Amino acid sequence: MEYLIQFILLVALPLTDPGMTPAQKPKPTPRDNVKIETQYDKAKNRTTVALSPLLILGKETDGLFLGAEFSFTGQKMEGAELPGKFLEPPVYVLLTSVAPSPRYAEKHAVIFRYDDQQRSVANPEFDSQVRDGLAVETVRVPFMRDYLYQVVNAQRVEVQFGAAKFELTRKQLEALRRLGRHLAQIGQWER
Repeated sequence: MEYLIQFILLVALPLTDPGMTPAQKPKPTPRDNVKIETQYDKAKNRTTVALSPLLILGKETDGLFLGAEFSFTGQKMEGAELPGKFLEPPVYVLLTSVAPSPRYAEKHAVIFRYDDQQRSVANPEFDSQVRDGLAVETVRVPFMRDYLYQVVNAQRVEVQFGAAKFELTRKQLEALRRLGRHLAQIGQWER
């Protein structure tokens, strides 16, 4: 089981920062257990802050995981700059499916519904690989800070990823808020 968890991270997280080595990748956490990891890539002078994947549906060998991340130049958060403050979304929500066969190759659009609003991403970054008999599919959904703030502070958040529909729990939303508090350290979480 530990091998499978490491495998998920080796496949899913390279979308985030290929400069990290497998030993630096965070391990997924059990359902509703929150862990935020900070990794510095000296060669790129870039730090990535990531919410370790949370199991939101199913089980570790046949389930769906939620993660999130942002990165900035340098090693210290205080006063750091995010890339493209207004043009490039600095926060990404990651949905990773691990299953015996691919489920989202044809339909990997993502919809977030919250407080009578909707955020749809028709073509998020998508990666699909099959290794050791398991399909690992990851979408990387960009969020502007204002949208993420609205989502994590909503009373109810529903997510649709392909055919999968689920509601984020209060603890999962709190995990995303914790990541947002890290943004506050670099002056990017304004409320």
